[in-house]
Formats: sequence, C-alpha cells, structure tokens
Amino acid sequence: MAIKYHIDENAIYKFIVDTFNDNASKINTEATPIDFSIGYYFMDEGSPNGTFTRRFTQQNGRFDVKKTLDDETYLLDNTSFVPMNISSLNANYLAHNAIKEVTYEPQIEFLVYVEDIAVFTLIELVLKQIRARLIQFQTTLDVSYINIEDVNGARVEETLKVIVMSGELNYGSLVRVAGKTYLSMSMPLTIEVTNVGEYANQERIYLSVPSVNSGAYVEVTPIAWNYGVGIDTDGAQMLNDHTVLAGNYDKSKYIKSVVRTTAFTYAMGVQIDFNNPILYKIFKDSRKPTPETSTEVWKLKSEFSKFNPTTKEYEVDSELSIIDELCILEAKAPVSELSQGEKIIYSLAFVPLWARE
Repeated sequence: MAIKYHIDENAIYKFIVDTFNDNASKINTEATPIDFSIGYYFMDEGSPNGTFTRRFTQQNGRFDVKKTLDDETYLLDNTSFVPMNISSLNANYLAHNAIKEVTYEPQIEFLVYVEDIAVFTLIELVLKQIRARLIQFQTTLDVSYINIEDVNGARVEETLKVIVMSGELNYGSLVRVAGKTYLSMSMPLTIEVTNVGEYANQERIYLSVPSVNSGAYVEVTPIAWNYGVGIDTDGAQMLNDHTVLAGNYDKSKYIKSVVRTTAFTYAMGVQIDFNNPILYKIFKDSRKPTPETSTEVWKLKSEFSKFNPTTKEYEVDSELSIIDELCILEAKAPVSELSQGEKIIYSLAFVPLWARE
C-alpha cells in the first residue's frame, strides 16, 4: 500500500527561495550578492507608509536590511535582501495513490528598493537572469518525511523531479514602506513536482549530413518530436480447421500472424531558422531538390539522460540513446500551407538506412 503522504508545502517554499538565491550575482565574488527572503508587508490604513512583518531587524528605516553578527570576529554587518511575498502556491493535485504529483502556480511578488539606482538596476538584472533560467528548468528536490504508517516513525527519503516554467516579469507601482520607496514587481511560476515520470527535457537531438560542416553534428531543438516501431504482419485463419469441428470453438477467433516487415521512424517538427546550417539546408533542399540531396545519407543522434540517484545528476544513458543512426530524410515539408504572419514549421521524417558493409 502506498504511503499516504504528499509533498510538504514548506519544502516548496524553501525550493523557491533556494532557486532564486542561486543567481548570477553569486558567481562573481567581487559583485554585490543579491539574496532573496520570503516575508510579508501590509499597508496601514491610518498612515501612508506600509509596514513589514517583524521577522527582520530594521536598519536606518530600511526593512530589507538585517543585522548579522560574525561569531568569530564579532563584527556587525548589515546584509540586504530582496523581500519575496508568496500569498498562495495554488496547488493542483493528481488524484493517484502511488504517484505524488502536484502542479503549483504561485505569483511571486518582490519589493525592490528604488532610491538607489545602482541597487535597483542590479536587482532588476538578477530578476531577469532568474526568469530566463527558469524557462523549462529541470531539476530535483530531496525531501524527507516520517512514514505515518510505520509504528516506529521511520523516515522516508525521496528525490522528486521538478519542472519549472517562469512567466512575465511585471512592473507594478511604487510602495512606501517604513518611509522608504520600493517598486512592486511580480512574476508567475509554474512548478510541477512528481516522484514518478520522465520528461522530454531529458533528450537532446543532433543531425549530421556530409555536405554541412564536414559532417559534424549540429544540435536541433524541435518543437515536437515522435518516434516508434511499426510492424506489418500477414494473417491467415482456417475456419474449417478440424479443431473447430471437434468443438474447440474458442480457438476460432485466433489467426496465424506472421511478421512481414518492421520499420522505425523518427519524426519531428522544427521551426525553420536560417542561422542553423542544418535547418537552412533542409529548407533549401525542399525548394530545390536534386537527386544528390534527395538521397544523401544522414546521421541521427539522440542523447537521452537518466537521473542517477547516487550522483543526483542527469547522466546520458547509452542504452536509451541513439548514436550514429544512418538515415534517409524521407519527408521534409511545411506542416501546413504557408501564409503571411505565420512561422515556417517543417515536418521531418527520418527512416533508418541499411548500409551495405
């Protein structure tokens, strides 16, 4: 029986804060690090100034600065941070006994200090960098909880898979808090957390053809792709077989199936980009086909990564990957009629080529 436990929301809050604090300002040791911290502010109806919850020590009227004490040197330091407000995680749960899957859609609100233009510019750049990184961001989250079905209270350690998608960075209004001016900013997030399942983010696709870059592989990023094996069979059914006449009528519904052919196809939809030499060639050859370009031998490489619970990293799995598959580009054409104002999207189909040794 599945353990009746679901994902703790506190773990999601911590994940959000840790993800935002892993930003570009921490890479350069000479730059001012930008830290984020969850907190809340409220407006005082009897005063034009807002008030921040007393979770942090205020310094010189700045609620986004807290005092820290170095235990070794006993030096006081004023550490600034960007307050984050998450009013609700807006969770949607999957109704399943064994699969723990939740989609969170929180709206992250920030208060950015604007009275110092250098501080504001740095925080704005960091927020833009975080937003860009969180577009189709895949990572993992380690959680630990007590198994409530175990009388001994044993803890369960689990690694959850996480997919994050950021939204638009919105600029709000100016807010006065503790006599200082801040700009209210916000950004929506979609966070999907699950204990079971693989994602298409784990696959990277490369194409190679001798006439482009001397046959070197070029990565392509299709907007959709598909692949699979088809089996063609011949069937026969002997309705007058003696086993049926003998009363074995259950067998009369079966046929004799003989595999005639098997086929494998790797198909994808790509958005044409002339800066990609492979896509440029595909577009050109579809408009100016020649016998040479129509029969060229392509190479397909698909690297699929599998999560390693020991290293906590996604690693390329050779058993799942397709390496140096010789193919013929069987079909290359727009997915539909072209019209002005629409992007050019092509449908490609690669079929394996049997190469004589």
